[in-house]
Amino acid sequence: VVRQWNSYSDVFADRCRNPALVLVTIIFPASSLEGYIIAQLWALRALIPVVSDGMMHDDRVCLLLTCVIFICESFGGFDAVSYTDVIQGCIMIIAITIGPSYMSYHFGGLAGSVEFNCAGTWFEVLPDPDSNGTITKRRGCYAYKSPWNVLHPAGAEYGYFFKPLWPTYGVDGSIYFNNVCLLMTNVWSYIVAFNCYPHVTCRLFASKSDFHCRKSISGMSYLSLCAGLPGLILGFFFAIHIERMYPAGTVTFGGILDFMMRQGGMPEFFACMAACGGLAGIMSTADSSALAITNMFTKEVIVNGVFRIAPQMDTHRFMTLCERGCTGFSLTLSLFFTI
Repeated sequence: VVRQWNSYSDVFADRCRNPALVLVTIIFPASSLEGYIIAQLWALRALIPVVSDGMMHDDRVCLLLTCVIFICESFGGFDAVSYTDVIQGCIMIIAITIGPSYMSYHFGGLAGSVEFNCAGTWFEVLPDPDSNGTITKRRGCYAYKSPWNVLHPAGAEYGYFFKPLWPTYGVDGSIYFNNVCLLMTNVWSYIVAFNCYPHVTCRLFASKSDFHCRKSISGMSYLSLCAGLPGLILGFFFAIHIERMYPAGTVTFGGILDFMMRQGGMPEFFACMAACGGLAGIMSTADSSALAITNMFTKEVIVNGVFRIAPQMDTHRFMTLCERGCTGFSLTLSLFFTI
C-alpha cells in the first residue's frame, strides 16, 4: 500500500524499471491466468448439464454466462468482483458444510473406511459382462477402492513394520504416504505465499492499508483450509459410496449434487445452493482472472508505454476502450478453447 502497488506486475516493475524486461516477465502470469480462465469455463460448461438436469445446452449457456461476466466487469469493475465473491463465498461455506453432515447421516461416518476389511464393507453382486455369470464387488471401503491412497504408517492394522493384513500391491505404502505428505506441505506453503495466484495478489494490493493486507492474507489462508476439508470429506464419500452409481468420468462435484438433488427435501435445497454457489464461484474466479490480466496490460502497456510515448492519448475514453478490449479478448480466447 505504501509503495502504491495496484497490479501484479508491480512486484517486478518496482524492482526493475526496465520496460522490456517487465513486458517479457508479465507474459508468464498473464498466460497462467488465461489458462485458469479456460479451466474455469470448462468446469462451467461441465456443470451446466448437471445443474439443469440436461435441460440447458452447455455451449450456449456457457457463452451467455461469459457475456454476463464481461458485462459485470465492464460496469462494476473490481467492486463487482469483490461483492460477488463475498456473497457466493457465504453460500458455498454453508452448502459445503451441510454436504458432509448429510452424507454422514445418509451413509454413516467414515470411521474405519480406510482400513482393509473395514467394518463398513459390503458386497454387491453384478452381472459379469465377460460371461453369463455374476461378479461380486467389495463396497463401502476406500482401502479396497484405492489402496494406494490409504496405506499409511499410523494405521492400527498396517504400519511400516507391520503389514500382515494387506495384500501385495507392489508399493511401499509408508514411503508413498510420507512423500505425499511432504508434497502437500510444500504445496500448501506455496499457496500461502500466493506465488501462483496473480488475481488474488491484485485483491491484496487493493487493501486500504498494510494492516488490512496482512489480515486479508491470513483470512484467505484459513478460509481456504476450512473450505478444503469439507470438500475432501465429500470426495471420500463420493469415491466410497456414490461413484459406482454414475458412469465413468463423472465429475465429482456434479455427481454429489445430482445425488443430493434426487433425495428431495432439504438435501435437494442445499444441493441447489451449492450448485448456484459453484456457478457463481466459477464466474467470479474467471472474472477476477480477466480483471488481473486487464490490470497488468493497462498498467505496463498503456500507462507505462503508450501514454509516455503519446501523452495526448491519456484520456478516460481511450483507457476505457483498452480495458474493455483486453477483457473481451481474454474471455473470447478462452471461449475459443472451450466451446
